[in-house]
Amino acid sequence: MFARSLQVFRQAGIAGLRSSQNSSRYLKVGQELKFARHFSTEDDDEIFDYGSARMNKLHALGEAVFDDKKMMEALSPSTWNNFVKARQEGGRLSKEEENEIAQSMMDWAMDLGAVNFAHWASPVRGPYNLMKHDAFIDIDFKTGQSEITFSGSKLFLGETDGSSFPNGGLRDTHRAAAYLSWDRTSPCFVKGDTLMIPSAFITWNGEALDEKTPLLRSQEAVHEQGKRLLKALGYDSTGIDCNVGWEQEFFFVEKDHFEQRPDLIACGRTLFGAMPSRGQQTDLNYFSNIAPKIKAALEATQEELLRQGVNLLVYHNEVAPGQHEFSPIFTRSAKSADQNILAMEVLYEKSLEYGLIPLYHEKPFAGINGSGKHSNWGLQCASTGRNLFIPGDNAKDQKCFIAIIACLLRAVHLHGDIIRAGCASAGNDHRLGAQEAPPAILSLYLGEGLGKHVENIIAGNSDLEGYEESKKTLSFGTRAVGDIQAAMEDRNRTAPFPWCGNRFELRAVGSEQHFGFAIAVVQAAFADSMQVLADRIEGGQNLQDAVREMLEAHIDAMFNGDGYSSEWQDEVAPSRGLPNLRTTVDALEEFASPKNKEFLERTGVFRHHEVEARQSILLGKYIEVILLEANCFLDMANTGILPACAQDLATYSADPALAGDRAEIYDSLAKEVEKLSAVIDATPHDATDNVLARYCVDVVKPQMESLRVLVDSAERKVDKDIWPFPNYEDLVYAPQRQV
Repeated sequence: MFARSLQVFRQAGIAGLRSSQNSSRYLKVGQELKFARHFSTEDDDEIFDYGSARMNKLHALGEAVFDDKKMMEALSPSTWNNFVKARQEGGRLSKEEENEIAQSMMDWAMDLGAVNFAHWASPVRGPYNLMKHDAFIDIDFKTGQSEITFSGSKLFLGETDGSSFPNGGLRDTHRAAAYLSWDRTSPCFVKGDTLMIPSAFITWNGEALDEKTPLLRSQEAVHEQGKRLLKALGYDSTGIDCNVGWEQEFFFVEKDHFEQRPDLIACGRTLFGAMPSRGQQTDLNYFSNIAPKIKAALEATQEELLRQGVNLLVYHNEVAPGQHEFSPIFTRSAKSADQNILAMEVLYEKSLEYGLIPLYHEKPFAGINGSGKHSNWGLQCASTGRNLFIPGDNAKDQKCFIAIIACLLRAVHLHGDIIRAGCASAGNDHRLGAQEAPPAILSLYLGEGLGKHVENIIAGNSDLEGYEESKKTLSFGTRAVGDIQAAMEDRNRTAPFPWCGNRFELRAVGSEQHFGFAIAVVQAAFADSMQVLADRIEGGQNLQDAVREMLEAHIDAMFNGDGYSSEWQDEVAPSRGLPNLRTTVDALEEFASPKNKEFLERTGVFRHHEVEARQSILLGKYIEVILLEANCFLDMANTGILPACAQDLATYSADPALAGDRAEIYDSLAKEVEKLSAVIDATPHDATDNVLARYCVDVVKPQMESLRVLVDSAERKVDKDIWPFPNYEDLVYAPQRQV
């Protein structure tokens, strides 16, 4: 068998395999070789260098995504042109055109082994997309015969029960209809045996039930207001496009250890755990060599994502032991959000093949860094592709750049509360402001040079232009290494929204969150500010004066210092009137304020009642998470921790002096368990969401933290052979020891 596979490979020809038109053949040959190698024996009469023949995964890039290139080749010119027009301007295609698209898409997908299709959408429940697998079959009721078919009506319309998803009162059992339709800006792709259709999800009344619909609405708001502003600035532009490059952080744990921790299964994080002697001291993990087993899982993940059109560019070890990150190249905001969820799904599936579980929770382990999903937000001129976050090398572009900065300063200053709400979750509360992530105070970092230029404009000492695209030359001090060109400004990892030379990085988004909500409110706030500036210029105000006034009015949102410092958080930020919404409950209480309802409706991103529904959904989720954690902690304490403490104490019955302070610690622990039980029993379930959420954050959560202190102390005392759960050393370091 192995020799036959070698012959197949030789017949295919190395040169042919390397060409793009033979990529699918290369994949099939590569798979056969892999299969052959698995079943080969030492008796094979030919020695085969599998490494040299192995398929380079880059050759399969985009093989499983029905992108514009494939679509244009598959459709008639008129259908393709009308599709592009409809995607840009809105509106539907004819029934015949929709059917042509669906048929071509099915034919392509079936060639890749697809049997089913599924609308794939993002309910407001985190990175857990909905899908229902439907086969490409139907019945011809005239003949009674089964047939392979896929119509435009099935591609562009799906229906489901909206009341079974988080909806904040928008749906109910007796009014449950909800609909899905393909987001034409995000291409379909094949995953397993299914054609996945990235979709938006709305109620029978047209209200958003998902993360995608508000994100798409916000993109259109930026596009339209950007077209106005750029025209006012002297550009002939069709609008502004938004893009995002996400950085997904996560931890790996062994599947066997995961299954022995009820808190990881139920909550996604450890509710207790004593720190091992080595945490992240000595900075050994960041960008270090990746352990073989983990490297294999990441390689398999990258290979699959590249096939599905996700340009996964980077993966590496992160700061904490057991922590990792991967990230792709920037793409349009909504498409990027889809790719992030797909990447999380694929990583989970591939990791299982290697006996690993990825943890996406923002803080799975106390005492070491948590995980974020840094969302790098960019803007480009739709007609030219010019990056609007790069100052440019001429006066016109530099004026435009400062005008864009003024709009973003206003957005953060006036709507920092809603941006904070966009990053709010029970998990992210463990991370924000914890000296490992930005504080819960929203501010904009511009850097020393740009910040000084803005201050000079406000003071009347500078025109808008003058801050130009440039590089700083750095020398290594040795002839062996040439000089390099460094960025214009330094990096500030303590800032929630820093400028990075060509983008702004929203660092406050949590690793388990769908970034669509956070970016949607950023884009809504930015569109609102562009509308204000465009109104002023169109109304006759001088460009210099309009931008200077906006900068002056909102300069308090700029902060270029240490965001971790107590001076900023306790003194400077409050003196500027910047809110410090420390908890999810604090942030969500502000989310549905009259100010926020008005501007979100004005920008077309959320209607008034959609804002209220979103607040209800997120408060409800917070309540459920905290109570779930509390009950899980109580169960683990009663059925595992307390019995272990009792068994451990009994081993010292012959010589109680050796027990030290064990009896005191275990007794205190038992009392705290009883207090947690009483707190749970006293939960005011009949209260409003606001009252119940406030009870969770002010009463339940502090009691869990008090219990944790004693449990962690007990873990350091109990015989390790008696302690019933894998400890932090097992969880964090075991995957790095496996081959």
